[in-house]
Amino acid sequence: MQQFGRFFLHGRIARGGMCDVFRVRTADGEPHSGDLVLKCLMPQMDRHPAALRMFINEGEIGATLRHPNLVRVYEQGVLEGRHYLLMEHVHGLDLSALIHQSRLREHPVPWGMSIHIICQVLSGLEYAHFATRADGQPLGLIHRDVSPDNIYCTVEGAVKLGDFGIAKFSALEPFTDPRMGIRGKLLYMAPERIRGEIHDGRSDTFSAAILLYELLAGTQPYAAREGESLYALSQRIARAEIPRLRKVAPDISKKLDAVVMKSLEAEPSSRHPTCQAFAAELLDVARSDRLVATPADVAALVAALMR
Repeated sequence: MQQFGRFFLHGRIARGGMCDVFRVRTADGEPHSGDLVLKCLMPQMDRHPAALRMFINEGEIGATLRHPNLVRVYEQGVLEGRHYLLMEHVHGLDLSALIHQSRLREHPVPWGMSIHIICQVLSGLEYAHFATRADGQPLGLIHRDVSPDNIYCTVEGAVKLGDFGIAKFSALEPFTDPRMGIRGKLLYMAPERIRGEIHDGRSDTFSAAILLYELLAGTQPYAAREGESLYALSQRIARAEIPRLRKVAPDISKKLDAVVMKSLEAEPSSRHPTCQAFAAELLDVARSDRLVATPADVAALVAALMR
């Protein structure tokens, strides 16, 4: 078994442009035990200040937050010359894989489960948005990358949001990058970020609403147009040019359509003021429309899709 410092490597989970991700265990007597994830920055990334800053940022934020719907970061440091994060191991599927596998098998994610999953994400976001420092001062945290690849559904039925690498501790930081190398997935990005405006937690609410729309409608709201440029697409997103949910999925109730579309308004002031407010309305509609799901339902779906 290969060893990296005090960690015993049990195989690589992923390799990306910035990081290696390994499943690991620690030696007996360590404060953290069981299956863990070690995320290591590629050695060449040390020479890229922005990449290093994002990696360290993810560790600092993750170590600050403690919530059942957020992936836990236990520690960060440098080992054998490589920056690393030690994180909880989330056994299951990310939302992107869950959607893809469901479509391959021609069994779309049930609407009640879709609402349940997004409400769990909203719970984690609400906590992050209002988290405070040790002295009680608000962090003003926004995630900025609420997208399918960063949401995990576990074999136990839990739903967790991860990857705070591009999150910001200041909710008043404007989006200033005029190029199309935008951090965060473009199709899930709030219009005010594309427009270069100051943004707050309502931009995360918008992203969560995009995810729910995609789950309920079975299609991404910004449908591809033949020959459309990236700039043209970004302008549609800046205006939030999204068809009403009921136009794409006519069987959706008017109440559910209204709740989802409210958080997809182009102007943040027209949306739900908080993730909690959005989730509360979703749960009310889910109860009245008999679209209630439980963690056991999520666990059963994940288990079926992983076979």
